[in-house]
Amino acid sequence: MLDILYIDDVINCLLKVHDFEKVNGGIYNLASGNIITVEKIIKVLTQIYGKNIKTKMINSPLVEFSISIAKLRADYPEFSPISIDEGLKRIYEAEYEV
Repeated sequence: MLDILYIDDVINCLLKVHDFEKVNGGIYNLASGNIITVEKIIKVLTQIYGKNIKTKMINSPLVEFSISIAKLRADYPEFSPISIDEGLKRIYEAEYEV
């Protein structure tokens, strides 16, 4: 399971660093706050590309973790990360100039 953040979200947060320092300072977890599986990523990519994606899943222990972005949301309430669906779609469109 992963917590993936679209690059535009990273850039927007970095542009707000000076505001964070004025409010609270300290350390912030920069993440989407949403856990996603590899299977979900494959499903989204399959929908975007319109083709089946050849994959080989292996058995491995499931590692679950969660990244708290409570401090980030408290000091940057307008933070609204781009969904995995939209982020992957934007990457596809930029790469293939759709």
